[in-house]
Amino acid sequence: MKACTKCKTEKPLDEFYVDRRRKDGRQPWCKACHNAWRAANRAANPERLKENSRRYYLANKDRQKANGRAAHLLRKYRLTVQEYDAMLSKQGGVCAICKQPPSDRRFPVDHCHSSGEVRGILCDRCNRLIGQAGDDPEILLNAVAYLKP
Repeated sequence: MKACTKCKTEKPLDEFYVDRRRKDGRQPWCKACHNAWRAANRAANPERLKENSRRYYLANKDRQKANGRAAHLLRKYRLTVQEYDAMLSKQGGVCAICKQPPSDRRFPVDHCHSSGEVRGILCDRCNRLIGQAGDDPEILLNAVAYLKP
């Protein structure tokens, strides 16, 4: 238990954000007080916060993009950037279906929507094709039969 220095209420430790710089490892204000303070501060100074965010982004654009991509791959597919690059290299640097090289954008990761398992790396067009078919091979086989004379 810990007392919030703002509202003076005693609350469990999980009601306080982590702050490793402090002896007890928690911030002095509870989450509710901290969130209320942040909301009031944002409402009072919206332009300052936008400008600070913009300035930080411009100063760290490359790092932000790299970290964002790495975080996205890890969070959504449990893949590191190195694993993604290795998978694309194993496919010869091309889409696994149409065998076209990437344009100026990176290829999306193809995965099974029910199990979450990564199947490969596809171009955007092929990834959408599979998605529109609902990941159903029967629909794609019917499409192939329809297209063949």
